[in-house]
Amino acid sequence: SRHAEDMFRELSQEVTSVFRRGNQLQRRIEDVREKVKQLNPNVDVLNLQDIHVQKPFKSSINKEQQVLSRSTVPRAILELYDKCDAPPALEKLDRFREDGKSR
Repeated sequence: SRHAEDMFRELSQEVTSVFRRGNQLQRRIEDVREKVKQLNPNVDVLNLQDIHVQKPFKSSINKEQQVLSRSTVPRAILELYDKCDAPPALEKLDRFREDGKSR
């Protein structure tokens, strides 16, 4: 069906994106590993005073935010969601409550 096709296409795109990010992360880890291996413990010594003087690290990499939002829901699911009936107007029943609570 069209919905299944859309969902699998979007799933495939998402998996590809995760795979790319994983590969980028793996490359970064390998780069750091190589840099650490190249350090000479006799020469590359950093004392605590130097650590406190340095500027804090600030990444230039943008982080994905709001990965679970309406814009990330597959189109097929959104179409089904939009076709659903609206929730019932339960506030109309408030007058029958005996506990005195209402909206």
